Amino acid sequence: MEVPSLQLYLSCNFQDLGRKEVLLDYLATKNFAFTAVTVPAPPSDWRKKEKQHYFRVNAKDLMSTSACYLVMADRYHHSSYQCWVDREIGSALFLDKPIIVLQPWSCWSIDRNLRDQADYIVNFPSESIISALTGCSQRDSTKQRLVSYG
Repeated sequence: MEVPSLQLYLSCNFQDLGRKEVLLDYLATKNFAFTAVTVPAPPSDWRKKEKQHYFRVNAKDLMSTSACYLVMADRYHHSSYQCWVDREIGSALFLDKPIIVLQPWSCWSIDRNLRDQADYIVNFPSESIISALTGCSQRDSTKQRLVSYG
């Protein structure tokens, strides 16, 4: 079955460690049709409140047109990301977007908040990412929880 091209919203916590490139390269090698979006960094000279407003507005706009929300499990507790990831999760829940938590092989546990809100928890990188994305493309409005390891 061919999966239509999906717009994927990548969490702000993909910004470091080269994880975004690893994910995009992995999906490209699997011939998965997608467009990845994330909120670009605001100008560095903006004040904190301006940056917060910028992220809040742009995250909701980009997520509203995306098929799902992807977040890295091992970067949740990073102090500069936790607040924004919580806001992104809230937006995904409000917009009824599936939440896919990517668990790197080096990550031994997943924060309870991420685990409770996830529609899919998949190893990163692995074939189960494709299964979760396929599930998002075929998902109806009913929340389905699936935890997949493999």
